[in-house]
Amino acid sequence: MRSLFYVFGALGLLACKPRAELGAPTRALSDSGTFVVIEPAPAHLQGRVALADGARLYAAPRFSSSSWMLALPAPPLAARDDELPRARALRVVGASGDFLALTNDLADESGLGCGQPIAATEHLRMLFYVPTAHLAPVLTRPLELQPLGASPSQRDLLRVSAGARVGPALAEGGMPSPGPASHWRSIDADGLRALVPVPDDAVGLAWDPATASIELESTGVLLFRDAEGSYAWLADPGPGNDEVELRLRNDCAESLRTVREPGEVASLRELAAEIEPDAEAEPETAESEPDGEPPSGPWRLLVGTDLRWTDGNLAAEVIRPFEIAALGQDWEDRRCFSLLLGDELALVDGQPPVACAAPDQLEFVGDQVASFNRDLELEIGGTLRFGQPTVEGPWGPDVVRELLNGHHSTISECLRPLARRLETESLPFAGRWRLELDVDDKGRVRDAAVEAAAISDERVEDCLRAETGTWLLPPGAGKLMVALEFGDAKVLATLIDDQPEPEPEPEPEPEPKSKPKPKSESETEPKPKPKSKPKSKPKPKPEPGRVMIIRDEDDSEIEDLPPS
Repeated sequence: MRSLFYVFGALGLLACKPRAELGAPTRALSDSGTFVVIEPAPAHLQGRVALADGARLYAAPRFSSSSWMLALPAPPLAARDDELPRARALRVVGASGDFLALTNDLADESGLGCGQPIAATEHLRMLFYVPTAHLAPVLTRPLELQPLGASPSQRDLLRVSAGARVGPALAEGGMPSPGPASHWRSIDADGLRALVPVPDDAVGLAWDPATASIELESTGVLLFRDAEGSYAWLADPGPGNDEVELRLRNDCAESLRTVREPGEVASLRELAAEIEPDAEAEPETAESEPDGEPPSGPWRLLVGTDLRWTDGNLAAEVIRPFEIAALGQDWEDRRCFSLLLGDELALVDGQPPVACAAPDQLEFVGDQVASFNRDLELEIGGTLRFGQPTVEGPWGPDVVRELLNGHHSTISECLRPLARRLETESLPFAGRWRLELDVDDKGRVRDAAVEAAAISDERVEDCLRAETGTWLLPPGAGKLMVALEFGDAKVLATLIDDQPEPEPEPEPEPEPKSKPKPKSESETEPKPKPKSKPKSKPKPKPEPGRVMIIRDEDDSEIEDLPPS
């Protein structure tokens, strides 16, 4: 039986671990929400895969989840109309239903073979889910191919690693025969493009870069680097030879072309003569710089932080520190914020999804004195918190969690009038409300009740009623009750404790005492009393609703004032 593992607690799946460890069962961290189950991917889908421009990536293995479209620049103007679109490489983590679980982090495989990672996500090891229909066909093994129009005597050759993308099989038409079990296909090796005969058994949907790279030569004079990152080298046998060899190469492939045209040979030699002597060496491989910086802000996420979506499932692992500008409400002891993923991933239909992190993985790096104010606290201070909801209906905790976290921004807007009022009147910066939603059988909020438990504002309560009245749950009648808190918890506790209690009704006045009856002789006889030190009269205790003034000169005199 194939072993299964859960995304909860499975951060090791995203790291670069030996293949044998990927199927190890992992204990779940929570019993709430819906578990995402990931199985080992089929053998022909293990390793790396390529996603072409326009492919969809999902936050969960279901089409209703948040998703992004891969939005990449078009090929250069010099490319033909039938050129393959640009693509990005991802690493396979496993499979979940009809989806592959992928990560953008190529771990220790950088510089091995073909495929560029998604730009501006270098700080996160994301977990994406992609239908297999969105995978681009690639070479599954290294090949040496002769482009269309080349002849063996010219030694024109394309040496390419596994992972280069290939187009659909083309009909021969007027082209030479590609050979048995082969077809002419367009090929794109990270910018090196050609029309080549490709064996059918060398085309698939995934490749292993660790064992499928070719050894690329780098001898000669380095002439230039083109706009797509390939380097041009000139191999010149020297005077007395009528031909030179031009090599255009990158980490994925090498294109070798023999140049015999006298004018072109002379131009290449002149260009090489102008190159500085120290340029005749392999160019230094600099670390790739992120194309777009993550958003900056007063909060920094630390390396090793696991980010989870609002349904509790794993979203990503932080592999480089980065800052965020705004924090939302807490949920299950986690701080939440909108997750932005750069320009190459365009969000489809809606606002950026909300991700959450443990509070101890957040470091405040802003200027608390110069930039902190109460309006800003709504944005960054985490002052908006939902309590544990009470549910009378068919909805599970994951549904309620997504509902509440998904409306953080609009709830925050409702609280702005109160924030400004508290700032103006120098009042304690906190508030608490109890929301009770009555839901009909279609999942629509039929009635929304808002009850304030501390300082409030009519505009806030009206806005909360209007906002919650638009919420929609899965079909099923019931009630949802939840507390909404705003501000510092300690200040809020003080405000709630200081709320005036209902004033008790005044106690009836005591009836005047009647004159004592004459006592009998037996009653008038003195009774022996135990010897003791004389005690002072106890001071009367004030009754609720009365103000009692004790005069110093005579404790027995008490002025009884009417209830205040």
